[in-house]
Amino acid sequence: MKKKIYIFLFLVFLILTVLPIINFKAGKLSPDNWWKLSSLYNMDSILPTVGKIGYKLGVSISPSQVIIGKEGWLYLGDQYGASISNKRKI
Repeated sequence: MKKKIYIFLFLVFLILTVLPIINFKAGKLSPDNWWKLSSLYNMDSILPTVGKIGYKLGVSISPSQVIIGKEGWLYLGDQYGASISNKRKI
């Protein structure tokens, strides 16, 4: 159990240190906003890659907007009337 906690803490630390470096390399940090947390931890450059990996695994990074169904079909999520969750409960 302790091993899993240490792995989790290491991964969180790794993400928190690598993300500002990625934003710096991508040129998203300017001299005006380099110290703002919203600029340091901007995930716009990483979300497409994470979304592509998640899609292959059948997981959506924004389930309120889209749900991945059988055979890769995309369905509108619960943001649009909660119809998917109602259908799953039946």
